[in-house]
Amino acid sequence: MTMSEIISVVGAGGKTTFIEDCAQNLSKFNDILISTTTKMRLPKLGKYNYLIMNRENFEIYKEYFLKNNILKSENYLEELILLKNRLHYFNKKYIFKNIKFAKRCIISQKKVNFHKKNGYIYYFLSEILIGKSNKKFAHITDEQIELFKGKFEYILLESDGAKEKSLKFPKTYEPVISRYTTKTIAIFDINMIGKPIKDNIYNEEEFVKNIVSDNFENQEKTISIEHIYKLITIKNGLFKNSKGEKILCINKVKSDYNIYNKLKKMLEDTDIQIVTKKMK
Repeated sequence: MTMSEIISVVGAGGKTTFIEDCAQNLSKFNDILISTTTKMRLPKLGKYNYLIMNRENFEIYKEYFLKNNILKSENYLEELILLKNRLHYFNKKYIFKNIKFAKRCIISQKKVNFHKKNGYIYYFLSEILIGKSNKKFAHITDEQIELFKGKFEYILLESDGAKEKSLKFPKTYEPVISRYTTKTIAIFDINMIGKPIKDNIYNEEEFVKNIVSDNFENQEKTISIEHIYKLITIKNGLFKNSKGEKILCINKVKSDYNIYNKLKKMLEDTDIQIVTKKMK
């Protein structure tokens, strides 16, 4: 049985892009499952090999998927693994019989380099949410993760939300971390240092209350490196509810590494590993 690395991605300022980029890199040699314990934007063509969803959802949203570049217009059934019922009612053997069949199909259609293992990217769309403000999928459960665990080398979970903001302070019910998590990766956009606090932070009131001094007037303050250090290291901050290894991804690093080096130095005595992702 494959031992799955189950990675929960939290924070703000590039979670979905980070997951998509990781999946593209890791799938050269591994099978990847992407899902979310909260809500995540629906994937576009080119970001996956297969979508896993129940047939009822597919029939409801098929036209939307075709119209909005989520499925290709021809032969789209080749990209789907449809379940006859909701996953937690379903039999593990049935699901993976379908996945195995899908792999055979895709291999037969492509020229494969058999000197390396070719992996594929699967999205599990547990629940689909499409409305005026939502075009997302949502809510994989630990019971559902249990069915996939051991069948994919990596399971990547978007486990936090930030309402399109680039910095956040977790609310009481956030983030939603699976009990099977082996690594927690927190995303932080380094370009937020120096920006005004007002209107730039999700859950701004709690950020001010927990991170900044009590006699603080929002509109006159900017985000400092000391604020970020505290956000990363306090118990109810960026790594709240984390499980397994803790990894900080400092995102959108530019050519000037001064701020990055200072923050890295401040975090030397913690158990947090640091990686960087450069601005594209």
